[in-house]
Amino acid sequence: MKFYTEIAQYYDDIFPLNEAQVTFFKNRLGIPPKQILDVACGTGSLLTNLCSYGYQGVGIDLNDTMIRKAEEKGCKNCIFKVSDMLTFQEGSYDLIYCIGNSLVHLINLEDIKRFLTNCKAMLNQGGIFVTQIINYNRILKDHITSLPLIKNEAKNLTFIREYAYNNTTHLINFTTTLKVYNNTFHNTVNLYPLTSEELVTLLKQVGFTHIKLYGDFKETSYNPHESYSLVVEAYCV
Repeated sequence: MKFYTEIAQYYDDIFPLNEAQVTFFKNRLGIPPKQILDVACGTGSLLTNLCSYGYQGVGIDLNDTMIRKAEEKGCKNCIFKVSDMLTFQEGSYDLIYCIGNSLVHLINLEDIKRFLTNCKAMLNQGGIFVTQIINYNRILKDHITSLPLIKNEAKNLTFIREYAYNNTTHLINFTTTLKVYNNTFHNTVNLYPLTSEELVTLLKQVGFTHIKLYGDFKETSYNPHESYSLVVEAYCV
């Protein structure tokens, strides 16, 4: 967790607000008020933006520094909490999302299924669950060892992301390096390379329906061999 504490002040420069995400979620939420849960919210930029349109939101993250940064944005319709995504079971929502490849930090199918089960239990009837991860079908097929470099020249910032797949554990060793001015921060964590087939199977097992797959938040068709990311929406009916 030290790494995320260290990079919290740079987080919005690494991952600025994505307008395609805002449009995607607004189109599904419809007319306010609606209740939103942002799982692994980071510094809360997306939730804060959505709630500026009149929605009500709760954002959770395991890192208390990220949560403080989110609270500093002063969103009147948001509540931010330090909480574990695997055990959080508070409230009822019209939309729950877990994006930014956060889902695969749960490193086995049992924990992922438990998380999805909890999400479904918190959704109102007709509610929507959305997750976005890297397209691991492509990562595994093409033996990809790094993700595109993130550079913010205005902030003199470079974010490096490297993958090393372990055949024995079936986990990816994910190494990140943030270089900003004269500072360098490193982190290594395991990820579960969740395929689209595995994710759809788990969603069906816990009772989600009307499952749709996209290649990005612009709703490009998902191609398991070519898409960079995987966006999945599923409904609780």
